[in-house]
Amino acid sequence: MRERIAEQRLLLDGQMEALLAFEPVAFATLTPTRVPSGGGVYLISATINGVETAYYVGQSSNLSERLYRNHLMGPTSNARLKRYLCASQECADEESAKRFIATACAARWIRLDGRRQRGILEAYVTAMLAPKYAISVMEVL
Repeated sequence: MRERIAEQRLLLDGQMEALLAFEPVAFATLTPTRVPSGGGVYLISATINGVETAYYVGQSSNLSERLYRNHLMGPTSNARLKRYLCASQECADEESAKRFIATACAARWIRLDGRRQRGILEAYVTAMLAPKYAISVMEVL
């Protein structure tokens, strides 16, 4: 069993490093065609006063749909980060949350097709980075 754990840790560390090495794409320049339509895990970070902070880690079977149509353009019912920004009062309302994402946030992603593999990586990256708005592991798996 320990060998299996060591193999998984190496795999997950490598995938997380690939995610972090991906050049972040600012939401201000994000278009649906800039993001792959396949599945993967993504990291949304905000840069405030020159300091980058992990804000949210998620996974989706369609990265373009989730990042562009939900997180940037969608209502709070489709975008957890917007909902969290409003609930925490970091942003006053949905429109200011959208402005914050568009002006201060960027996204990175790694392509990964299997739902279970995405859930495991999402949970791992969430545990390692402790983003400001983390979902519970129970929501992931």
